[in-house]
Amino acid sequence: MFPAVKPAARLQTAIELSAVIYDEGGAPEETLLRWRRSSRYAGSSDRRAIDDKVYGAARAYEFLTASVAFQQLCKDGQGVSRPLLLFYTHLIEGVSLEELDALCSGERHAPQPLSDREKAALHALTPEDRDPKTAKSLNVPEALRTLYTEALGEKEADFHRAGAERAPTMLRIDPRLTDRESALTLLRKEFPNAVFTAAAHSPIGIRAENALDLRNHAIYQNGAVDLQDESGQIACILANAVTPVKEKTKSLDYCAGGGGKALTLASLGQHWRVTGSDVSAARLAAFRERAERGHFEEQVFIVEQNKLFAQGGKFDAVIVDAPCSGSGALRRNPFDKRRLTPEKIAEYQILQRKIMRNSADFVTPGGFLFYFTCSIFIPENEANVTHFLAEFPDFSLFDLTNATTDRFGKAFAEKTIREGCMHLSPHETDTDGFFIACFYRKNGA
Repeated sequence: MFPAVKPAARLQTAIELSAVIYDEGGAPEETLLRWRRSSRYAGSSDRRAIDDKVYGAARAYEFLTASVAFQQLCKDGQGVSRPLLLFYTHLIEGVSLEELDALCSGERHAPQPLSDREKAALHALTPEDRDPKTAKSLNVPEALRTLYTEALGEKEADFHRAGAERAPTMLRIDPRLTDRESALTLLRKEFPNAVFTAAAHSPIGIRAENALDLRNHAIYQNGAVDLQDESGQIACILANAVTPVKEKTKSLDYCAGGGGKALTLASLGQHWRVTGSDVSAARLAAFRERAERGHFEEQVFIVEQNKLFAQGGKFDAVIVDAPCSGSGALRRNPFDKRRLTPEKIAEYQILQRKIMRNSADFVTPGGFLFYFTCSIFIPENEANVTHFLAEFPDFSLFDLTNATTDRFGKAFAEKTIREGCMHLSPHETDTDGFFIACFYRKNGA
């Protein structure tokens, strides 16, 4: 058991990690991973507390940096990381100015004492600066405000406030290898300090309120449990429900990445024969490792994308989990929010339409094309649906209402289905924001 890291040391560590990310341009996940591997003295509770500070400050970035007091403090070129974590500790964690002053003692592993300018800035915060219900507390970059408003309308504030919360860790079971109750029992035994519950919607999902490292545990190593957000599980369950069962139902995961959705689909029935493809050799290597761990030798086949076009073939179901802005999953990746621009969204749209165009010919007549994004923005979702239908008249939009009602209930369908497509969100379904559209290729096409 590691000794607990003192609160002052946690704050200083969060400041140092944030400096690498904000002031030096370090990749957030890699920065934190390197720290975890090099800081064996820190226990799991310390690591989670420090992660929460770094990511929590990123989620609240716009709120924390909007005040005149903050901007005055940073105007002379001082890095943003220390002021950001000081303001986060005071405004979000609720640490009083007196307690914050005591934390910043300058003693071993503690932050340096508050400067006169820092004390003045913190004392200069107005009631509006402290109000979590102000517009700036929604933490929306100005450049993206129109896109959010168009997509969410009157529910925009609810979306952003839900997105400001820490996302749970979501797992999915492989029903070929275990059942959910058995997995819950084993996880609770292996992780006695973690809280596990059945997922709210997915029958193969498990929710963990704690960050977990499953890598050294048998339930993960044998493929019985893997990481996957509930939105991805729901998407695969729908694809499984919509696609007619054959002795060997052929599916193509065109942008397979690390293979999460391809493996989930294959786990839902022995009839599935899933081909996974991607442009990235590194992602396919990760996919291959996961497939071997889950014993999918007879169901899952991994093909480089250039070879996929060479061998051709038709599939009963083609899944396009398209590269996107990730605007629906920013509570998990809050640093990405400030890297997005309307121009970047336009670039994603061009790429998404190219991918949809390239994948359409792999769909057999009478088959289905499933289009997924973890975005909530209209240009990446509804606009692409309209564009695809105009370009490919041999496809029609398949209404997901009945399949959703059958698998998840009428109330869930009424909440999530709009114009035949599914919209998931942190504020309405407690999942990542996710879009699902299904196209049917007409027979004789």
